[in-house]
Amino acid sequence: MNSSSITEEELDATLAPSLEKLRQVWQKMGMSERECLERELAVLEQVATLLAKMETEEKTLLLSVNNDVEIKKRKIELLQSELRLEKQKFTVDRTLTLVESAKYYNELLNLLEAEKFKRMELYGKLEDKLLSVCSKLGEAHKKPGAPKVPSIAEINELADRVKSKIALFTSRQQVFSNCLTQAQKICKWLHYVPENNAHRNLLFEYPKVVLSKQSVTEVKHFYDEMKIKYEEYLKHNERMHQEQLLRLHKCWDNCKIRCSDRIAFLNSTSDKSESEVEQIFEDEIERLNHYYAQRKDIFDQVDRWIALWKKKVDMEGNIFHKHRERTNESIDHSSLGQQLMKLVVFASRNSPVRRMSRDKADVQQFRMIADQLRRELYIKRVLVSEAAKDLIKYVTEHQREDVLVSGFTSLKENPFRPKSSLSCVVL
Repeated sequence: MNSSSITEEELDATLAPSLEKLRQVWQKMGMSERECLERELAVLEQVATLLAKMETEEKTLLLSVNNDVEIKKRKIELLQSELRLEKQKFTVDRTLTLVESAKYYNELLNLLEAEKFKRMELYGKLEDKLLSVCSKLGEAHKKPGAPKVPSIAEINELADRVKSKIALFTSRQQVFSNCLTQAQKICKWLHYVPENNAHRNLLFEYPKVVLSKQSVTEVKHFYDEMKIKYEEYLKHNERMHQEQLLRLHKCWDNCKIRCSDRIAFLNSTSDKSESEVEQIFEDEIERLNHYYAQRKDIFDQVDRWIALWKKKVDMEGNIFHKHRERTNESIDHSSLGQQLMKLVVFASRNSPVRRMSRDKADVQQFRMIADQLRRELYIKRVLVSEAAKDLIKYVTEHQREDVLVSGFTSLKENPFRPKSSLSCVVL
């Protein structure tokens, strides 16, 4: 028995129960045998018509699936060409049915379309980024007119170009920002407003500035100009400070301020600002000038005492080594001794000097001079004249006991103690 007969038998077996039931219904309705056969024939004709219709639909579906598979193949080939991909031979490990082939080609087509969309989107973003960076750099750039599917090489090339432009922008921005920040600081320190419109625009319109090559060159020029002005400002300040420091040292020399007090005064200004130090120096200079003006007579006498005493000591030290000029040096030695004696007598009789010598600060000054004389006497180990000894005695006698015991702790009483100051390095 062949397959076709089996199919007919199976079909008859499937239809027979239904036809039998229909025959029973018809018989109950009182139809004759002829009418039942006619009705059965009509049913079979309807079944045949339905099967023919189904066959037509299935054939149409088959043709549609075949056409769809071919269309997908053509689309896949076109996408592979657009994406610059090597054409693939659509082979699999086993023979696919028509439905499986349709599903396979559909999935492959979806993958290629997703790849196309991904490339187009990435390329578009890179183009937008390149356009933005070029506008910030002041460079002209036009986007391509008609969109196309870029290759991997084209995407990589565009990405490298965008990367280089971003690196250039970052470099220019860093240079521009550093130069402008330093220039702004200098302008603020100097209270300076640029006369050049371009430089003024750089100061007040920085966020809107295009970082072109010309802009970077302009800001470098502006920074160099402000740097020169700042260096001139520092030199001027240093010169003024040195002049002020020289005036202060002159006041210290006039008032016989000790080196330790000078250092302490300068150290006390180490944490002060430049303007504060300048004001402190001026106040100290004014105070010392006032103090010196009130005691100028006694300071002049002290200078003369020290000068004559040193000359006397030098001559007494050299007299032992110069035998040939002993006579002349003896005459000069005697003359210096007489001058020292006259100064001592003048100081003891002069009422302003005696009155000032009772001041605590003046006594402290005398004590310092006496200590200096004793030190030099000890170092040189030479015999001094009676006039020099009288000077030491005179200074010592004018030291009050309470001053020697208590010392000088008040800045108000002791003008030689520091109030404020500059660094030891400056000294």
